Amino acid sequence: MSAPSAARQRLLAKLDWQFIRGSSGIMMGITLARILGFSFSFLLARTLAPDAFGSVQYTITLATLVAILTVPFAEQVMPWFLSHYRDDAEKQVAAISSGAVLLGVLTLVSLGIATLVLALVGRLSLPVLVIFGGITLFNTYSGLGRGFLASGRLLIAYVASNALQLIAVIVALLLLGEDATVAVLLIYGLSYVLPITLLQIARPFPLRFSIRAVRWEMIREFLRYSVPVWLSHTLFTVTFALDILMIERFHGEASVGIYSLTKTIVMGFSFVSQGIAMLLMPKVAAVNQSDGRRIFYSGLALTLGVNLAALIPFALIYPWFMQTLVGAEYYLGMSFALLMAASGIIYSVHAIVTAYLLGRKLPALETTSRLIILVTMVISGSLLIPPLGALGAAWSAVISASVGVLSYPVILILWRIMRGGREKRRD
Repeated sequence: MSAPSAARQRLLAKLDWQFIRGSSGIMMGITLARILGFSFSFLLARTLAPDAFGSVQYTITLATLVAILTVPFAEQVMPWFLSHYRDDAEKQVAAISSGAVLLGVLTLVSLGIATLVLALVGRLSLPVLVIFGGITLFNTYSGLGRGFLASGRLLIAYVASNALQLIAVIVALLLLGEDATVAVLLIYGLSYVLPITLLQIARPFPLRFSIRAVRWEMIREFLRYSVPVWLSHTLFTVTFALDILMIERFHGEASVGIYSLTKTIVMGFSFVSQGIAMLLMPKVAAVNQSDGRRIFYSGLALTLGVNLAALIPFALIYPWFMQTLVGAEYYLGMSFALLMAASGIIYSVHAIVTAYLLGRKLPALETTSRLIILVTMVISGSLLIPPLGALGAAWSAVISASVGVLSYPVILILWRIMRGGREKRRD
């Protein structure tokens, strides 16, 4: 056997094929949901002027910033505890009960802070608060689906809410035309409610809430795990929103609309990593380190393979799609498009590594990487977005994503050196 063939066989042997098959099913479901979600953006871009479309995207961005506390707790912290205590019924009830109380407090705190801050800057609106509620609800259901390893129900909720959203938006656009902006935003926020309610009635998660089961020590454990996750999510959300905020600041809402449509399209490169990460984190949390590595290699191989293959049809179809189906004003050239696609692929690799580290209960490493990404985005965005607009934002995204991925091995080496030093001092 030749050396390349032997190396290939060793690589294939490291992969967890059962995990790959399971992740592929989730990936296809997420792809369908995202196609429906993209159809939402496509219809808006076709119907609304770029500044109105930009206003919709800007409002959604503000709502994601409001949900900085609730989303990571519901989607990342809760599923880890549910999965970790799956063989201990008493602790799982305590986790559900304590987590529900803490999530309620976080929701109220978020609403209070958001109302005050947005009112001061003149951006307070009902759609922002409604979308915040919808995002929190969906991510809570997503966290339960991940924690109970019930990906099927989660995908049904995801697809159904996007389908309902699309149908309602079509009706709103037909009735109201360019005056449908507020209605579209309310639909976006409320579309999750009906599917999740029906699913919870038909096939409820085994939630056993008891006020007597709320434990202060469990809440402290939640908070200890949550702090680095909150920091990481805050850094991620601010980084993800920063290009939109900076483009709006320097170039206006029309530029936001033009840039946001391509940003939405290249989110397709995150379909694979999102589906894999949905299973990867709780699975890694439940297995030993060796099996966790096999799952990680499998997820990384699947992510890169599918995304690199998808890059070819993207490059072929994008110019025709933007200029013919959407509008020539939304087409900024292939250099811009390929830079955006590259940033999406690189960020998908970062997402897989992050899910693995969270499963190994090392959220502080993600926090450090996110901070490096944000600092890189602030510096590169400040230098490139004012003179270059959307193209500058695309370059900034590629630079930030690349630095983020390269930061992980450096952080891991430094963390191991520091841990080794602490162990030697204890000895």
